[in-house]
Amino acid sequence: GDAATISLLASYLSTHERTADARKWIESLPDETRANESVQLSYSATLLTLGDYAALDAFLRPIKWSENNEYARQAYLAYAARKRGNERAFNEFWRLAVIEVGSDPRRLQSLLSRAGAWGWPEQRMELVWKKFSLDPSDKTSRQQIYSWERARQNTEGLNRLFGRINENEPGD
Repeated sequence: GDAATISLLASYLSTHERTADARKWIESLPDETRANESVQLSYSATLLTLGDYAALDAFLRPIKWSENNEYARQAYLAYAARKRGNERAFNEFWRLAVIEVGSDPRRLQSLLSRAGAWGWPEQRMELVWKKFSLDPSDKTSRQQIYSWERARQNTEGLNRLFGRINENEPGD
């Protein structure tokens, strides 16, 4: 079958409490099918859902994905490292995920959503700051940063925010 159909079926199985079946099925596919990046993305999501972080790490480390998805591979590796209690590896993989996002809005939004869903407020705010630095006129980012820095009583962060707004909109 083609990669899109495989991804769709794997997703369907996972959303219907049949993630273990999705894993077995993907593992039974021919090597050339499993080499497809979409199939690898589905397989990674399956391993993450099952909580098999050792298998996720072992699967993802030796491969590399295209520019569009490499950030997701690094994020999955960061997730696996954190779940396994390896903060050093977590920090390294997270740093690489943020680098791989680059200035692409779709990838940035996707990683921001993952950080939120995974309950990582510091990493999420790091990405909101990145989003704001790419588009200082973005009112949502401004508000999120303001609320975050104010709640933390971080004067330096607030000064950085207002300084950047002032640079972007002198005279406002």
